[in-house]
Formats: sequence, structure tokens, C-alpha cells
Amino acid sequence: MARKSNGYLSIKGRLDVENATTPGTWVRVAQVRSLSGPTYSADQVEVTTFDSDEREYIPGLGGSGTITLGLVYDGPAMMQLRGLKGAERNYRVVYPDNATMLVPGFVSALSTEMSAPEAAITMSATITLTGEIVATPPGPSITPPTP
Repeated sequence: MARKSNGYLSIKGRLDVENATTPGTWVRVAQVRSLSGPTYSADQVEVTTFDSDEREYIPGLGGSGTITLGLVYDGPAMMQLRGLKGAERNYRVVYPDNATMLVPGFVSALSTEMSAPEAAITMSATITLTGEIVATPPGPSITPPTP
């Protein structure tokens, strides 16, 4: 029986950041274990009147939201993210089928956790997005970033 879903594993997904001194050159964010986002949300503005049969809404201001990362602790990876703290850069989420989401943003939170003696040290980071999300469809292989 043929499979009807075209689902993908996350294994080849990644997050890249554009090199500040060489635009168009991308560097992989190292040691990423989980990635959530980019998110998008828009406010809803209620415009219900006495004549309405139900509540009525119009779209309000939207925002690009965040990208949240879970990472395995690694000294160079931590220093890479600390170096991005507060500086607006372009980020690229690359999916296993080579679709991408391009977004400008800055690292707004970074933390480490040592939860138990036998547990891996982990890090988490939040990238606050500052502009429009630009999506590109799946396509041929994208030039790999600098490791």
C-alpha cells in the first residue's frame, strides 16, 4: 500500500545565520537539538456591535514572533550565540526538503542547564524576529553553510 503522507524527519533540518562581514555567506548554528518557529501571530480586534449576531473581528497588527532553540552544550556554540546577542542578523531555517524561512532577528535570551549529574548539559536560546518571514519552496540542494 502506498504511503499517502510526505512527512519528513527533522534530522537534516538546520538553522543558519548570515555572516555579518560577508553578506550571502551562511554559518550553521551548531549543536541544535530542537527548533520551534518561526512563529507568526496577529492581534484580533473585536468590532462587534449591537447589530451583530455573533462576535466579529478584524485582523490587527501582526508580528513575526520568535524562534526557540534547544541545544546540546558546547563551548564554541555557546560563544557563537553569545556573540549574536542583541545584534540583528538574518537567520535561515532550512527544512529537510530544502524549503527555507528567512527572517531577521536577534538573540534575546540564552541560558544553560545542568539538571542532573548523569544528564547532558543543555542550552536554550530565543531569537526575537524583527521583520517579515520570507518563505521559499522546496528545491534543489542549498549550498551548505560553513560548519
